[in-house]
Amino acid sequence: MNDIASDPYKFGSIENKTQFMKRKKDLEAQKVAISPPAITDEERASLVRRQETLEAFIKLESPDIKKPAMPSKIEMWESPAGAKGKHLQWDKAIKKYTINQKGDAVHAVEGYGAVSEWKDNQRKLYAEAEADDPDIANIEQLRPQNRDKSSFGDYKRITFGSTARYRQAYDDVFGKGEYEAGAEALDAPAPVVAAGKEVLKKEPNLAARKAASDRMKKYHEDKRAAKLAAQTEE
Repeated sequence: MNDIASDPYKFGSIENKTQFMKRKKDLEAQKVAISPPAITDEERASLVRRQETLEAFIKLESPDIKKPAMPSKIEMWESPAGAKGKHLQWDKAIKKYTINQKGDAVHAVEGYGAVSEWKDNQRKLYAEAEADDPDIANIEQLRPQNRDKSSFGDYKRITFGSTARYRQAYDDVFGKGEYEAGAEALDAPAPVVAAGKEVLKKEPNLAARKAASDRMKKYHEDKRAAKLAAQTEE
């Protein structure tokens, strides 16, 4: 709106200038209200230390308030049994509780839990970058990459592809880890079960496939030639 107000031609084309200026004033007041206040160097250092405390509380398990550790990206993605309940417990706890200066988990005042304080502090610390980075206060940036083995000790990673290219893409996204068949078995022929015992599935023989394809083509060509010869004789 500032560019319109400063341009005589654009501003002159506005029918209701009084309403336009009122709307402009309201938006400016709203911007001031939601913008984080400027902070001093001392306040910044204090906020950085507070963020470290809050992040540890958000990410780690707190048995005294029955808060599980923050579910990992892999748990959220693959959602094994128990993952949804774990996430709901964790999400409820970080909104209901916070951590005091002594390091004790306490009930949040007026619902201002650890996650809300962390978000507000992020906006104060990185106010200048917020316009270019909408994820400055996104809690997802704290989510660990791999699963929490203490909670899902018997849970194995599962992949739904078998090619080397797929596995490489999977590792690029989720990081290296255990696969259902074991990391070493990924480059070996896939095991299958037949007649009650495990056998190795043979890799496809490309030469044999091409020979079979050539035989099939010749069969159809001979069949068409015979049909054409019969029609000619008639």
